[in-house]
Amino acid sequence: YIFVKIPAVIRGMDRLIFWLAARVLHKQKTMSYRYIMQRLYYIYWIAAYLRRHDFDRVILENHGTLLWIMRLFHNNVKYAGHYYYHMHNTVPNFYHCRGIMKKCAAIIGVSNYILSTLPDDVRTATECVVLRNRVDERRFQHSVSEEQLEVYRRRFHLGRKKVVLFTGRFSPEKGPKQLLMAWKQLRPKDAVLLIVGGAYYKSDIRTSFEREMAQLAASMHESVRLTGFIPYQDM
Repeated sequence: YIFVKIPAVIRGMDRLIFWLAARVLHKQKTMSYRYIMQRLYYIYWIAAYLRRHDFDRVILENHGTLLWIMRLFHNNVKYAGHYYYHMHNTVPNFYHCRGIMKKCAAIIGVSNYILSTLPDDVRTATECVVLRNRVDERRFQHSVSEEQLEVYRRRFHLGRKKVVLFTGRFSPEKGPKQLLMAWKQLRPKDAVLLIVGGAYYKSDIRTSFEREMAQLAASMHESVRLTGFIPYQDM
């Protein structure tokens, strides 16, 4: 495992860009401006590392900008037939690397639908394979004592009510707004809606969507709890 440490000056530049986008330019999707410099630094660092070392396979994870890792230093030639692209969601932009994408050894998608969103020329140029996401269920199959349960009930002020759990990244496409609106219509008296997750993992950044949902949840404070990000080992 190799950890790419981002220099403090690069992180500082990103904070400045993010501040300008949010406070001066009033951009709607501010998260798009949060890690620009860090992403560029990471791409260059990895591309240079691949040039200096030899690997059997290279897998690019999801974001279209990572295709530049293969474009820089002619890594696409060095690793021809040995690099793969793993799609978790639709790819709206290939960042001038469409040719790199078409020459992947294979494009791996989490569903047939995700693969179907690729342009026809990309899908016909390379092999497309479905590899669905998995979770190790054994991580959640262990007994919990009544004392432990009581600790969590007190921590999130659940009382003795039934608990309906939503867990996942707190963003519009995951559906928390629809869930909250439906919960508001139901107005259950014997249940609590527990929403677990943050918009950007454990980052302290709060998106406008999160703030909007927090206000909606506050109007139902007796029956809705927002926990924010919870580490995986505590789930």
